[in-house]
Order: sequence, then structure tokens, then C-alpha cells
Amino acid sequence: MSLPCEERGTLASKRLLTALYGDEPLLFHALPVTLKPRSSTGGL
Repeated sequence: MSLPCEERGTLASKRLLTALYGDEPLLFHALPVTLKPRSSTGGL
């Protein structure tokens, strides 16, 4: 996989959350709001 770190992290987070909670639409609507600000400032 040759994805940017940001996208790879987002995909991993979504996969993890799907594994934990199942495919919850509400959760996925909230995800971009949570992840984007952190990613744009340089991530972790």
C-alpha cells in the first residue's frame, strides 16, 4: 500500500472502529470531524 500516512491512519482508525463497534453510520459521520484537525496540524 502506497498511501500517505494521513490516509493510512484514517483507514486504520475506521477499520479498528468497525471491528469494535460494527458499521455504525453515526460514528462514521463523526469521524472526519475528529480526525481532520489532528491530521492537518501534523498528526500525532
